Amino acid sequence: MKYMLEWRLRPENQKEAAEGFLQGGAPLPDGVTVIGRWHIPGSQRGWLVVDTDDIAAVTEHAVGWAARY
Repeated sequence: MKYMLEWRLRPENQKEAAEGFLQGGAPLPDGVTVIGRWHIPGSQRGWLVVDTDDIAAVTEHAVGWAARY
């Protein structure tokens, strides 16, 4: 099944989140395939589309990033 996640950073976290993404690439759990990842340059918004049968893995990924930024 395909899922779309929309994310929005707090402006004060944009630089730190971008650096974290560039260092680690925001890997997804096993069994989750990235279809596409988009962001609006210079903004704090983006989207991620994945394919998986494990919604818990997608939720885990989203919660992990939300807790950091």
